[in-house]
Parts: sequence; C-alpha cells; structure tokens
Amino acid sequence: MSYSKLTFSLFIIRLNLSKLYKFMFMNWKTAYSEGENFMKCFNFEPKNFIRVLLVFLLLFFNSSVFVNAEEASDFQIDHADSLEVLDDKIVLNGSVAVSSLGSDPFTLITDKLVSIKDSSGEYSDIETFGESRIVTNKYSLSADKIFFRKDKLLKKFTLLEAFGSVKIISKDGQQKINSPKVKIDLIQKILYAFDGVHSEQIMEDEAGKRQTVSIDSVEQDIDLNDGNNSKKLITEAIDSNQSKNEKKQLTARNNVVTSLDEGKVFSDKGELYSINNKTEKAIFTGNATLKSADGIKAIGEKITYYLNTKVLSVDSDSQTKMAMLTKEDGTEIIGNSIIYNSNSKDLIVTAKADRAKLTVPFQEKDGSTSQMTIRADFIKNTEINASESILTAEQNSEEIDDLVELIYGVSFRGWGKKLFISQNKSIPDKKADSLTLIENAKIIDREKDQTLEAPIIQIGLGDRTLNSGFNGRSKGEIPLQNNNN
Repeated sequence: MSYSKLTFSLFIIRLNLSKLYKFMFMNWKTAYSEGENFMKCFNFEPKNFIRVLLVFLLLFFNSSVFVNAEEASDFQIDHADSLEVLDDKIVLNGSVAVSSLGSDPFTLITDKLVSIKDSSGEYSDIETFGESRIVTNKYSLSADKIFFRKDKLLKKFTLLEAFGSVKIISKDGQQKINSPKVKIDLIQKILYAFDGVHSEQIMEDEAGKRQTVSIDSVEQDIDLNDGNNSKKLITEAIDSNQSKNEKKQLTARNNVVTSLDEGKVFSDKGELYSINNKTEKAIFTGNATLKSADGIKAIGEKITYYLNTKVLSVDSDSQTKMAMLTKEDGTEIIGNSIIYNSNSKDLIVTAKADRAKLTVPFQEKDGSTSQMTIRADFIKNTEINASESILTAEQNSEEIDDLVELIYGVSFRGWGKKLFISQNKSIPDKKADSLTLIENAKIIDREKDQTLEAPIIQIGLGDRTLNSGFNGRSKGEIPLQNNNN
C-alpha cells in the first residue's frame, strides 16, 4: 500500500508541525513525551503507530510535497482536532479548517471533513458534516453540507455542491443568495441554485440612489466571474444605437417574481445584465407583467427595464396578443413594441400586422374628462420641456386609403397620413393645444353631421376652433365634446 497516495494525494499536512520538529530534534525524553502527546492529540490507536510514523517521515523528508504543492495536493490542512487515516478514506474532526492551493484560494471551515477513496484507489470526493462555511476573496458560503466532486480525467475538483439553508454573500455585501440546494461549476465559475431561490442585488443608479433588486424563482444561474463577457450585446434605448460590452449576471426560471423600483415583475424567465460589475438591465420573458408603485402597468412577451435610465421596453411578436402599457397618467398603449422613458416621458410605439393604439385621457375646460384614441403603425411622444410635448403618429403603408385614425369621444373622427398633437401642460384649461392632420386629411362630426376634407387640417382642442389648410378659407366652431350622454 502506498502511504504517500493514501495520505497526501489530497492534503499537505502542516497540522502541529512544530510538535513534529520537536519530536525529531529534542532530547530523547522530551521528544518521547512530545511525540506521545502528539499521538494523543490525533486520537491514534497503538496499532496505527507504524502508519503514523511513516506519515511523519514522509512529511519531513519528501520535500517535493512542499515544493510542488499544486501537483501533490488540492488542499492543505490549517487546523483539526484529530485526523484519522483509514483504508477507504481520511477523516478530519473538530474545528476543521483547510485551504485550497489553486488559482482561486479559499478556506473551508467545518465540524468534520471526509475524503473518500474511489474504485481506482485515488482520493476523489470530499464531504463535510455539520455547519460548514467557505470563504473566498469574492464571496462567503454557508451550508449544512458541502461536497467537492473531483473529475477523474482532469484530476482536479470541478464541482461544488451545497445543501440545506445555503446562504451566499458577496464580499462587498451587494449580492445575497438563499437556496436549499446549490451547485458551483468551479471551472466556468457559474452558480446554479435550485428548489426555491431568493437573490438580492444592490445597485446604484446614475443619480446615486441605491436600491435592491430581489428575485424569487424556482431556480437561478449566477455568473461568479469578474468583468464583462466577450460577447457584445446591443443596449436598446430610445434614439441610441450605442453598443456596450455586457455581462449576463443572473438567469432566473419558473415562477419568477422580481421586485425593483418599488414595483414587481411576474414572468417565466428573468435575466440581469451588468456593465463594469454594476447591474444595468433586466429582461423578463414569457407572460411578463410589470406593476410599478407609480401606476405604470405593462404586459408583453418580453419586458426590458434599464435600471439607471428608467427606460422600459415592452415587446410582443404575436399577431393576436400585442404588448400593452399603461402610463402614470392613465394613457393606454397597445403595440408590438413599446419603449417608454418614465423620467423624460418619451414614448415610441410600433406595430406590425395590426395598428398600434394609444388612448389619451385629458381634462375639458368644464372639468370633465375626455379621451382620444389614435390608431397608427408608428406613434411617438417627445417631451420638449417640462410643460410642452409633441405626439406624432404615422402610417407607413403607401396605400392612399391606409390612414392614421383619430377617435375623439363618440361623435368625432379624423384621418390622415400623419398626425401631430402639440400639448402645453402649463395651461390648466386645455390639456392639448392643437391637433394637425396632414395628407388626405378628413374629419367627421357625426353629431352635427359635418364633414371636412383637406390636405391639412388643424384643430385647436382648447378653444375648439378649426382651421383648414392654414389659409382661413374654412373656419368655424366645431363641437368636440364627449357625447356619452
């Protein structure tokens, strides 16, 4: 039997090394006494004396164990109350502390550690018993039980498994993970959590405000690597084609509930992306629903939220079920792609097979509330300043009869290739200043049985005046009130 393989294929023993030196070099009586105490501290039986002596001699004379530690071992023992060498395993008991010797050093602390010999006679897996903790330069992990799995071909540990109330905290305290079961790919540095996972990520937006993004799901994959992935992803933002290097931090699957910005997102799958190790973007797919604290609601096949800029993108490729968004002011939007900036209030809506739809509520001069619905292939709202904005709607089709449609109340209709609404919120008694229809413009007031067609039609929604062609040839009062009664 090879005692070197038996004892040192996994461990470099430096436990109570000073006592060993005393045993070798002190006077005979003192050495004998120290040696006897040394044996007792490991709880060795007399029948194992020869084996222990060989271990000591190997440790003292085999300098290659120290010189080429990485080849000889995966761990070194820092402390243990006792060590037991058996035919099929090595057992460390009592306040066990071992350190890794690889490129990513860490310390393992546990009550009991067992290294098991496989069928080929090599020591392979390591198992801990009792409360166990791993401390690295990136995170700490605590669990009821930890396994290290060794790859026979690579001859190195490639997988860590942890069970029972697993808790992981990053060194900077900005990331926390709780799960009953965790696996860590030690080569790819990917963490897999199962069976009900709760994770938290603390991030800071451009204004310096800190917030916690928490995710609950059945399972999650978390990248433990530093820096960005080599893969380039396009950051989708309003009027921005800027390419950024991004890293996928986290993927959550099955019954995903995400809390962010005092709101919640429900989805089948959720992903977090970071730039320079700072959380930047969240993507939710599969029956995604968002509900924010300030009244924003969104439903789509895919919801993308940029945590720094507060840009929200809602998408649906389905021709039967389009994406939906409700703004803080009650404006309802339906389309295949909706991009909304909750800071600037800028909005872009596009549609594919069916038209996009935007319903805007606003207050009349008499205090009543009306609403206007716009249907078009493309709708955009741009905030000029805090009080002024312009809403644009266009129809992309070249067919003459394919026009933007405007519905005001139950009696007023309007059409045109393009539509513009200029709003001035600083004037209390008129929410929208003017509405302009361009190219094949037409309006119908069914209540008054009035119809007007012109290349350009402009309506003052505040004072209810109408101008056709901007040349004063047809000018008059048009009743635009909501006639629901």
